[in-house]
Amino acid sequence: GVNANARRRKIYPDYKMSRAQARDDIYHMIELFHQMLAFVPCVAIRAPGWEADDVIATLAERRAKVQKVRVVTRDKDLSQLAVRNSNIEVTAAFKPDLSVPPHFVRLYKTLVGDSSDNIKGLPGFGDKSWLRCGRQELQVMFEKRDVTRIDRPFGLTDGLKAKLVEHFEQLLAYWDIIGLFDV
Repeated sequence: GVNANARRRKIYPDYKMSRAQARDDIYHMIELFHQMLAFVPCVAIRAPGWEADDVIATLAERRAKVQKVRVVTRDKDLSQLAVRNSNIEVTAAFKPDLSVPPHFVRLYKTLVGDSSDNIKGLPGFGDKSWLRCGRQELQVMFEKRDVTRIDRPFGLTDGLKAKLVEHFEQLLAYWDIIGLFDV
């Protein structure tokens, strides 16, 4: 929706800035679709100013407190839900990347980048580095927001370790915007 990216752009101003502007008529079509939903036995939820994945995540996590929830999605970011809550099953409507299991999607996008969201990742870190790195240790480092233990063996070259330290604050911004916000 309109201004849905504002929270993430506050953290990282270039978030999704490489995407083409949506055509004006798309918003008219969305509004028409919302009007049509009034004639269908369903629940329609609107949360102006929020990204859809944040709304879906919040609703799924709240419902998962009392029953199992299944989310079918094309959005890889939502695979984080199954990691955060065992009562949530995320079914991917896309071909999964076997080298990036759901519990590492956020870390992968933080380090390798994601061109669709204009996330640059760690310079020099690509798929080969991903396959060699100590993912679990790096995940903990981001979760704790602590780069001080980088001297441990992370499966990274000395050059990549130095870049990780140098760019850690920017990488934390990527980490934050890739995460799911509570609505």
